[in-house]
Amino acid sequence: MALSDEEKLNLDYQAKQVFTPATAVDERDLFAGRLAQIDQVIAILSQRGQHAIIFGERGVGKTSFANVITRFLLTPTSVIKPHINCKTNDSFTDIWKRVFSQVECSREKQTAGFQNADASDKFTMADTFINPHAPDRYEIAPDQVEAALERLVDAGSFVVVILDEFDRIKNKDVQREIADLIKSMSDRGHRAKLLVVGVADTVTDLIAEHQSVERALIQIPMPRMSVTELEEIVKKALPRLQMTIDDGALNRICLFSRGFPHYTHKLALYAALAAIEQGERHIGLAHVAMAINKTVNDAQHTQTAGYVKATSSPRPDNLYRHVLLACALAITNELGYFAASAVSVPLSKIMGKSYAVPSFAHHLKEFCDPSRGPILEKTGDKYNVKFRFSNPMMQPFVVMKGFADGLWKPIDSAEATS
Repeated sequence: MALSDEEKLNLDYQAKQVFTPATAVDERDLFAGRLAQIDQVIAILSQRGQHAIIFGERGVGKTSFANVITRFLLTPTSVIKPHINCKTNDSFTDIWKRVFSQVECSREKQTAGFQNADASDKFTMADTFINPHAPDRYEIAPDQVEAALERLVDAGSFVVVILDEFDRIKNKDVQREIADLIKSMSDRGHRAKLLVVGVADTVTDLIAEHQSVERALIQIPMPRMSVTELEEIVKKALPRLQMTIDDGALNRICLFSRGFPHYTHKLALYAALAAIEQGERHIGLAHVAMAINKTVNDAQHTQTAGYVKATSSPRPDNLYRHVLLACALAITNELGYFAASAVSVPLSKIMGKSYAVPSFAHHLKEFCDPSRGPILEKTGDKYNVKFRFSNPMMQPFVVMKGFADGLWKPIDSAEATS
């Protein structure tokens, strides 16, 4: 039975609530996968003196993970979870001022007479650091941070401070102060917890320059999600919409996402909206194809411009689009790197004939040159060179762009992941 106009409007709204490509998931019931990482973090949060750093590529769901992790805690006390995004020019005081601005406090207010006897003043913990004699001077020292966090714990709260996008901090002194704070809190068996979130290079930089913090800061890698985990995202959301999906359509959404939950949310949302527009509650391959085209057409200007810059050529028979697509389909390691030889199989399937490395080696070299982005970056010596996309989120876009332009079509799961 076809959906009525009212049902379409209602489902359209609900779909945009459960599939959220633009924002991180903040509801436990909609959070999918990451069971191993959840167990690791819960174990760390349960032990005094240990803190954690969660790292991985951009777009793999680190913020969503940080948003929901405390909801897996089994604690009889209230949980205080300040969660801030670090900024490029942040000072140590800037960071902790924003952290403590999220912690509300209150005190009884003295009033005349008998009315409003239970009235109270409400303020934030950040206000307690203001010097009444010099309100413009606002400095927070590491020992003050420790003392403030300990007071919150003493008052009966479980405290987890989340410092997200830590890699954006460029001031080495601020990084050092945070590292010193973590070490001091660990040495003293501090009961409050710090959860640092950033890209993979965050760990290398922080540990390399401040090796004393390595024992206190447990490293938790956040890899791209598996197809099974991505499928779980869709399977958890669709029942709320009373919608269903073909196995093939679900598999294609997840394969094209290339491990990034952002794209799973986006493709599932657009596919659901396409089905709803047609008055249906069931999502098929045709709806997913429409979602892929819409995702490509609605891509940010930086993605579209980056793709054009990387693949432009005055020669109509050039292979830049095909080689870049093959790079996006190549098998990678856990850090997103692939060898030149890994490009041969997908390129040969795209072109319908065999292609060896020498036939496209110059393409890979050019993709690493600023004249073409660079859209790829490389590492290793000349005998072990590996490549990866400079912006990991470009990889799924290239795959979808190739599909939308008719350069390739997955016949089955094996070919789609080749």
